[in-house]
Amino acid sequence: FRALARDHDAVVAVVVSSRLGRVWDAARAGAESVAAEVPVAVVDSRSASMGVGFQALRAAALADEGRDAETIAAALRAEEWR
Repeated sequence: FRALARDHDAVVAVVVSSRLGRVWDAARAGAESVAAEVPVAVVDSRSASMGVGFQALRAAALADEGRDAETIAAALRAEEWR
């Protein structure tokens, strides 16, 4: 996340399902460790493989529309991805 902080004012991290391993925990810990440098919204995809990819594409589209990171994260969390 520190590398992303150099060029971005916020980060949305879409990670594989928290049920599939410790990636969610690691992402949350990483987000907390850089909180003073850049806000990071970690989104549990509740999915794997292409499910994560589709959410990343949706996040990119929302960013292209000018939405901020928290709005993007909230939209991803609210949408049904099954």
